[in-house]
Amino acid sequence: MGIDDIKKTFASVSDLLSDWLRFLRRPFASCEQELSSQSTDDGKIKRAVSIWVTSFIISLIILLPLYSLMGIRLENLEFQLPACVILFLSFLSSCAVIHVGLRWSKIDSQFADTFLIQAITLSTYTPLLYIIAYPSNYRVMSVLKDAKVRHLGFGETLQAMFAQPIHPSAYDTATQAYAGIFMFLAIVPVAIFAEAASRHYAVKRSRVLSSLSFSTVVGGILPSAILSALYFFVIYTFTVDSSSK
Repeated sequence: MGIDDIKKTFASVSDLLSDWLRFLRRPFASCEQELSSQSTDDGKIKRAVSIWVTSFIISLIILLPLYSLMGIRLENLEFQLPACVILFLSFLSSCAVIHVGLRWSKIDSQFADTFLIQAITLSTYTPLLYIIAYPSNYRVMSVLKDAKVRHLGFGETLQAMFAQPIHPSAYDTATQAYAGIFMFLAIVPVAIFAEAASRHYAVKRSRVLSSLSFSTVVGGILPSAILSALYFFVIYTFTVDSSSK
């Protein structure tokens, strides 16, 4: 790779990060700009996927220390590829559920538009949520690693992940309290999405929020649970059993 190729690569990365920061700082203006700049549904969907990929890469870098704890290395494509596909399917299914919920609420949702708005608002803030959720993620990863060392089955591992410790440590107690704070902060991107969607579709924000609540409860829980279980299964599968070294 020559100097010119390196410069082009850095320029491309710089453009992606600049866009990501712009979406964080000005989500509503960014939604209007991106929606107006794409004249076709295919263009909007491609742009949304590009934004999601940028957020995924940033999230991957943020989670590298946790993956390292599990013995999973960045260059392990056998892990990265299925993890990427599962997370993208989670993103896609959540958009489909939201789109159907909006239509059910008599809001004229267009899938490509909703997909792009979701990418700019919800997807862009995902890396920040991973940072906020670090203590909880560390506990989950620790449970997965311990289960691998003890040679537990995946079903038993899931039970261990969600079981309440009989004698909780100070860290367990702090993590549970912190989880409540995280759930509160996670509402912020949802509120931003609701505001952006209400502006774009010219409806009241309350209608969008009620639609989100309905679609999440009725259609969002099952696919989210299945895809989350698959994601943890992939992590569990590729976790290195340190006891066997």
